[in-house]
Amino acid sequence: MSRQMMKRRNSRGLGVPLALVLALAPCTAAAADLQGAPPVADIAWMEVEFSVGATYFDLPGRSLGRVGGGGGLADMSGDLGGWGPSFEFSLRRAVPAARWPIFLEARGFLAGVSVEDTVSMRPTGTRFVGATGPTTGGAFVDLAASSAPAASLAAASIRGVGASGDAGSIDSTVSTVEDFSANVSTTLLDGGVLNSLVLVDGRATPVATAIGASFTDRGLALAAVGDLSRVQVVSEYESDVTYLGGELRVGLDRQPVGAASVSPFAGIAWRGYRHEALTSTSLGFVPPPAADGAPALPAQSATIELDERVRGRYYGGSLGAEMAAPLTDRLSLEAGIAGSVFYLHADYRGGQRGILDTGLPAGSFAVSGPRLAEDEGRAAFAVALELGLAYRIGPGKLSLGGSIEYLSDVPSVAADGGASALASAPGGSAGSAGSLVTGTPERRLAFDDMTNFGLKVGYAASF
Repeated sequence: MSRQMMKRRNSRGLGVPLALVLALAPCTAAAADLQGAPPVADIAWMEVEFSVGATYFDLPGRSLGRVGGGGGLADMSGDLGGWGPSFEFSLRRAVPAARWPIFLEARGFLAGVSVEDTVSMRPTGTRFVGATGPTTGGAFVDLAASSAPAASLAAASIRGVGASGDAGSIDSTVSTVEDFSANVSTTLLDGGVLNSLVLVDGRATPVATAIGASFTDRGLALAAVGDLSRVQVVSEYESDVTYLGGELRVGLDRQPVGAASVSPFAGIAWRGYRHEALTSTSLGFVPPPAADGAPALPAQSATIELDERVRGRYYGGSLGAEMAAPLTDRLSLEAGIAGSVFYLHADYRGGQRGILDTGLPAGSFAVSGPRLAEDEGRAAFAVALELGLAYRIGPGKLSLGGSIEYLSDVPSVAADGGASALASAPGGSAGSAGSLVTGTPERRLAFDDMTNFGLKVGYAASF
């Protein structure tokens, strides 16, 4: 069959992708006539490979999406790690060029992982629990509770200032010697809602509890002190990570080194990283059952939600080499190494919301706090290693392998400063007081490294 006929057949079978690649390649007929060039029939027109597998992400810590505060909150700030699905593809065009045949290759990958965690607890033995959003300007919660045979007391002082300047406050105190006494208060303001619940019970074992929330469009804070046996703390965390990238490579095709072959390459590379996290922390009041003879109290809950996202876009170049060594007629060992240097542009976006369910006819209220944003650029680098086995089946090959990649800089969030949470016991173990007071919040972009481990199985077809 003539070379012209062969060209027409392959062009019809591969369509537009082949036409684009051929436009970049020198004329096959002319190259084959040059001294030392391999025959055209020995060079695959194109190799297409697809693989699927799983990737383990060793990610930066869980400051992203973490609700701040103090005392009694579940520690959900550990490092993240987990397996997720991954997909890879490559499109390779071998081109004879005089004595040194080269190849052109386009590669891409997509991987991701999702992490969910929920902790629900009754903070038995804890005298103070509190939580804040990333900004607390305009939110102030001050609580006190003391239980003793002589007298029990619970007090709440709640303040809030909205972005419009509208201010509101709640001051509530109950005390008793041997009876049950409670008070629930809710105040609305322009851009916010305040709430308090205080109760004392001196009928048997003295009990005193104070719960308060200040949600404004300038900041969010909630806390509880005293006997927390009827306070339910629920912390939920959801995280989604997406990691993708691509490369365009040009290199020397299968240069012999003993029984093996090596294909050095250079190229341009791109990476994309996106991490979204949603955290909610709730303090819920579980009222005493009617059988206890206590006045009916509403089942209330106050929740702070934090919705955050960091994103990194990497642009740069790569250098590396691929190696193949035959083990049998059909089985070969394959390896690869690549190093990349990038310019990284990272951004952070965050939102916060306070949700109050009064348990009363007044219903529920939702208040959105200030949104946060920051951008930063810096240099980053990556190193990747691959190792696997390939088994040739007809015109293609089946491969099984593993990989490891190290990325020097991955965007995250540092949660420094912010509201201060204070707890003390002025009256001994039976008394307690706590405050969430406005501080200077600092929630900023931070960077840490990331390591990925991958396993994959793939098939490559040659045309």
